[in-house]
Amino acid sequence: EPMTRKTVKLTGFSTLLFFLLWIVLSGRFDTFHLVLGIIASVITAVACRNLIFQSTDGISARLVQSVRLCFYLVWLIVQIFKANIHVLKLAFSKNVYEILAPRLVAFDSILETELERFILASSITLTPGTVVVELKDEHFLVHAISDEMARDLPGEMEQRVAAIFRKRLV
Repeated sequence: EPMTRKTVKLTGFSTLLFFLLWIVLSGRFDTFHLVLGIIASVITAVACRNLIFQSTDGISARLVQSVRLCFYLVWLIVQIFKANIHVLKLAFSKNVYEILAPRLVAFDSILETELERFILASSITLTPGTVVVELKDEHFLVHAISDEMARDLPGEMEQRVAAIFRKRLV
């Protein structure tokens, strides 16, 4: 696919973000590591440009989405913590076999792009007590360990992922 002027700008912006991440994570500021970081950032940005920028909304829209994604990740960490507590309670319950109610939950997602569905699937799988068994287009099949975990699917998590990429919730 040919690179338009807008795509070049967006790829340059993502290169800069990848390079900043490289600097933060590597903690090395010598010439060798900085040049290596630039090369890796350019290769990653060019290779992933269609995944990262499925639409060319512009840099300002992507910055807004990046901020929303950061808030979502904070929310997700809290949900992962809560799910850990729930699974811990299940594991140490006296009547664990009566409380456990493993089941498969199937649902069709409202999310439109592969990236949005990937974020939702990864979020579900990262949350203890749930795992995505199958994902085909918008169809999800999720294994949940209890009624409480199954009841929350797709729920607020899907709405929050949708909110990252849209101006308003569906």
